[in-house]
Amino acid sequence: MTLDKKKPFSDFQAVARTHAEAEFSGALFRLQSEIDVWPHETADGHPWLIVSMDFVECGAVRDTL
Repeated sequence: MTLDKKKPFSDFQAVARTHAEAEFSGALFRLQSEIDVWPHETADGHPWLIVSMDFVECGAVRDTL
């Protein structure tokens, strides 16, 4: 799978690489549906994720968690 590291997945379960990723992202989305999941992988192919959420005020991102 080629990952687009410039775009997060808003429905990560649709493209999860493993069952564990699907379960993890599903649990996160149930708690907070506005998160972004950024999939990555190491040079030797091990998957890892970054999860973030932007806080928007007046149309501008004011903070990121």
